[in-house]
Amino acid sequence: MPTEDGVTAQMRYYADLIMWRQRAPEVAESLEAEGPPPPEPEDGLTGKVLWYEYHPPSAREYQQFLDAAVAGSAITAEDRDALAELPPIDGVAAIRARLASKDAPEEGTTT
Repeated sequence: MPTEDGVTAQMRYYADLIMWRQRAPEVAESLEAEGPPPPEPEDGLTGKVLWYEYHPPSAREYQQFLDAAVAGSAITAEDRDALAELPPIDGVAAIRARLASKDAPEEGTTT
């Protein structure tokens, strides 16, 4: 459950990870080996991607993940059909790449 300021456990994990990378890399390595906490609804599709990178989804979870990706307009129904043929971890990686490319500035623009 997010805190009053809307920060989820997963958000806190990544903020802590950044801090520990700067202050005590060995602590960061330990945190990173464990992976993030499970996503909450507020973490959205990206939270699921980050979780599944450490905890690959079951076949059923993967199908639900693909449905959520279509519902969130991260992929099309045609993409879903193609991704459904991949092993879950490969499909998660493909959606992560898709999300990253949507967040990247368009060529010729500045941030």
